[in-house]
Amino acid sequence: MAVTITIDKRINAGSAQMIAANIALDNSYATGGYAVTPGQFGLSRIDEIWGMDSGGLTPEYIASTGKIKVYTGIGGSAAFTGLALATHAHSNLSIEKELVTVTTNAGILAAIPVSITMIYANTATSVGPKIIIPDGVAPAAGQVAVNFATGGLVFNATDAVTQATVTYEPEVAGAGGGKGIQAITAGTPAGTIALTGGAAGEVTAATDLSAITLMKLIVIGA
Repeated sequence: MAVTITIDKRINAGSAQMIAANIALDNSYATGGYAVTPGQFGLSRIDEIWGMDSGGLTPEYIASTGKIKVYTGIGGSAAFTGLALATHAHSNLSIEKELVTVTTNAGILAAIPVSITMIYANTATSVGPKIIIPDGVAPAAGQVAVNFATGGLVFNATDAVTQATVTYEPEVAGAGGGKGIQAITAGTPAGTIALTGGAAGEVTAATDLSAITLMKLIVIGA
């Protein structure tokens, strides 16, 4: 069996193309993933594919095999013994999905971005992902200029964007300095925590994934 691919949006970006596509999975997953070809996306080559989680499953494109591998998370548990833990230090690296209101072609993120994975226009003349360009460069149709110092976004007026979803890693200032790190005053632990569980792993062969009918992909190629 194989996945079914439908094209949602196609954006030309010079010599490359950005494709927003949906895939529907089949009823018998094969170890190593689903084979996909450039032709299925109307391309002659695939440079990169980014996938979005759907139904607790995470897709990953393996360029060396030309396949989309699917992973599932394995749950774990935590058991506490002893007294409550004292104040401690830890890092806080996270990926945020923020809904940004755009007024007169401009919007701003709630936090300074360390990196941005995707900017998707939800309400616009041309709904779909936008190509990210540096601040100070006038964005063309289908592009968005990002100021990484302020979190400011500027869209092209032709796109008429009024709302966008931004997937990004925010900067969190802390005593330890460094982007994406939140430092909390350290103390002496007064108890212990036991953790059980496992990491994410590839879906087992022959698993029926046909319930996943709308897994979103962003494909870059030409």
